[in-house]
Amino acid sequence: MTRHGPVQCRDCGGEARISRSLVDKMVAGHWWNNIALQRCDQCRAVFDVRYTVTFQWSSRELEAVADVAHQRIAEAARMGLLSDRSTDVERGWRERYLREFQGAFAEAAFCHLIDVPWSRSVNTFHNVPDVEPDWEIRSTHEDGHCLLLRDNDPPERRYVLAVVNRLADHPTVKFVGAITGTEGRKRGIERDPGGKRPAWFVDPWRLIPVEDWFEQDEEAAL
Repeated sequence: MTRHGPVQCRDCGGEARISRSLVDKMVAGHWWNNIALQRCDQCRAVFDVRYTVTFQWSSRELEAVADVAHQRIAEAARMGLLSDRSTDVERGWRERYLREFQGAFAEAAFCHLIDVPWSRSVNTFHNVPDVEPDWEIRSTHEDGHCLLLRDNDPPERRYVLAVVNRLADHPTVKFVGAITGTEGRKRGIERDPGGKRPAWFVDPWRLIPVEDWFEQDEEAAL
């Protein structure tokens, strides 16, 4: 697993790189921390950015993700659920596959991140969480998208927003943050864009960093 290198400085436009001493301190307890401090090589400005975690998985591991994506599409077709239930729009097969792939990849990456087995579930819907004990992974392929909560999402579960670069040779995922269903309904904006079912759109900046949730879990286990 590697972190991406230079990013563009917000002040002068030059290259900014991770400060190794700062990163060493940040990742001493949690290597998966998704906030890194950057220092510009030109103006020396220091700022924080969310970095992207790149999983250098083998072809066999990526094939497992693709296989789960195909299984989920086949099961959805069998059940007549290929159209978007909130808008009745039926996506093309390529887009349908890419969405299923990004969802499966985000789930597998999150499991890899916290060192738990990936269930590779198919057709479980809301009966069990994506990742035990109570994590639901919501993926998108574009930065800046809101975390979406539906009216039938269990309010007690935690919902993680993941941004997946699904077209890369080595797919990458950025875990933006998480929120409970109950709190998401309070912080989100309620809309019904398809005119069929309500949803709550939670801005990324309103989410709680994933590492904070894990720290809370560790403290509760003591």
